[in-house]
Amino acid sequence: MLPAARMGDVACHCGCVEAGSCNVTTNNIPQTFIGAPVCCSIHVKCCISSASCSVFVNNIPAARAGDCGGCGTAISSGSCNVFIGH
Repeated sequence: MLPAARMGDVACHCGCVEAGSCNVTTNNIPQTFIGAPVCCSIHVKCCISSASCSVFVNNIPAARAGDCGGCGTAISSGSCNVFIGH
């Protein structure tokens, strides 16, 4: 189980997750999902390209710390008390 990723969580390459759900929150912060944009100082912008196979946000796979963006960046932070499985 990995920490749930939310809008504003840090990503490698000095970036962060830029979007989350408008109606699903984790710790009162919008939960993010596959396809959400991630800013990346090396590759400009990319989208989250990996996520949970079993947990969904509005029928879209939920993202977790450790999930990757299309440029190879990874989400490096997440919730300290909400965890999402594979």
